[in-house]
Amino acid sequence: MLSNMENINAILIEKGVVKLERLEELSRLSEKQLKSLNATDLIKSLKKETDTTYIDAEKKDK
Repeated sequence: MLSNMENINAILIEKGVVKLERLEELSRLSEKQLKSLNATDLIKSLKKETDTTYIDAEKKDK
């Protein structure tokens, strides 16, 4: 997420957006991304490549 914010900030700088407007836009975007991340079950979204990928998650589910 941090890398994404840095990239967006660089784009806004290139476009000549003033610092206060950049901060407001980055704040709005970071809140949106955090909501999206919090709504995602990261364990279930990981690709299972081996039988040991989800050892801890399987123990919690059982």
